[in-house]
Amino acid sequence: MSSPYRFVRSFRPLLLALLVHIIFFGLFGLSFQLQPELAEAQVVIAIESQIVNEIEIQKEATRKLEKEQERQEKINHQTRQKEIEKADEQRKSDLAKRQEAQREIVEREAEEKKKREAEEKKKREAGAKQKREAEAKKKREAEEKKKREAEEKKKREAEAKKKRE
Repeated sequence: MSSPYRFVRSFRPLLLALLVHIIFFGLFGLSFQLQPELAEAQVVIAIESQIVNEIEIQKEATRKLEKEQERQEKINHQTRQKEIEKADEQRKSDLAKRQEAQREIVEREAEEKKKREAEEKKKREAGAKQKREAEAKKKREAEEKKKREAEEKKKREAEAKKKRE
């Protein structure tokens, strides 16, 4: 006489085994799902740290580039300042040279004018001297002529007197 529970009794170990297998496979599948997440998390952390490192490297490179550009701009500015100062000095030097040359020209012209005036004065004085000498010579000649004429007149008068006497 078989009882209806007998059939259930034979299924009980089977159900338990099936239940253990389902739980085992469930846990095993869960561990497979969790493991990639852990691996992915480690990969993500590694990738994030690598990205952070690359960002830091890029920031450092950018900072170095900016520093180099700033240094280059400073050098260029100093170079331009030196060129401006040099051009200013050159302009001042050229101005001083032109002024010196102009001053020398004015001095030379003044000297030439003085020389010319001195020569003209000398010529005028020489001309005046010649004129005075010529007038003095004329005067002497006129006086000598007068004297001769007076002497001749005296001689004639003396001769005339002698003849009359």
